[in-house]
Amino acid sequence: KSNCEKKDRQIERLQNELELSQTTTRLAEKQYDGLKETIRSLQEENDVIKDENRKLIDRLVSEKEKASEQVNILNEMVEKLKSETNMLRTLKKQDELRKNWFGVATVGKKDQPT
Repeated sequence: KSNCEKKDRQIERLQNELELSQTTTRLAEKQYDGLKETIRSLQEENDVIKDENRKLIDRLVSEKEKASEQVNILNEMVEKLKSETNMLRTLKKQDELRKNWFGVATVGKKDQPT
């Protein structure tokens, strides 16, 4: 009987170990499935973020290009205005020299009332 009882206890122990192993396996499979779903979800989220990031970069580059074009236009306008200002100064000096030549005014002085 004791030999038979030992075998029964061994069988019972092995059955308990088998049940524990099966439970552990089911739990591991559930965790694996959960991790797969999490990875899939994170990948989808990552794809959306990448797309948004690409659009943002494209928009920022486009805005920067437009701003650069506007700065170039403004620089051209400034250069044109400087050129026109220099031309007007030259004309003013020439006019003052001409007036001085005829005795109306002296260079660098304003007309004085008579």
